[in-house]
Amino acid sequence: MRTILIIILSLLVGRLFAVETNHLDSTNIRKYLDPAKVLETNGVLTITDGSSFYVFRTNGTFSSMPVDGFSGRTFHGTWTPDFSSAVAKFTVVAQMRWINGISSGDEYRKIVFFIYVGHEKPAGTDYRYSPTKTIFDCYFIIDELVKIPKPDKSP
Repeated sequence: MRTILIIILSLLVGRLFAVETNHLDSTNIRKYLDPAKVLETNGVLTITDGSSFYVFRTNGTFSSMPVDGFSGRTFHGTWTPDFSSAVAKFTVVAQMRWINGISSGDEYRKIVFFIYVGHEKPAGTDYRYSPTKTIFDCYFIIDELVKIPKPDKSP
């Protein structure tokens, strides 16, 4: 019994090791990109946390909508960049509304994103309601999300 258990564990560890080392194959190495460069090249940068899309366009507009496209919070506004450090910082001022929900129309938020390097991938069937053809797959932080008064110039 003990011998069989050792063989099974050896096979499992061997499979795990094989899976772990597959990423070392030079044909599978991902090219990590700076979000500012992707934005400049494509004119748009779309990221997701699995619940919402966050879309930054080079014309300074920002939008966010639910991944499922049917119900949830939306934002529409403007963004300003800070590309002075290794991590891209985007500060958003946006009006908040709801899809399939009651919206007062006068709720505004300031949102601060820190977006790290990543890679582009096709939106595909996982994100069939994506507003863009590609998703920038990366680590990001929403560092701030606060209610603010209506800006002098509405987004």
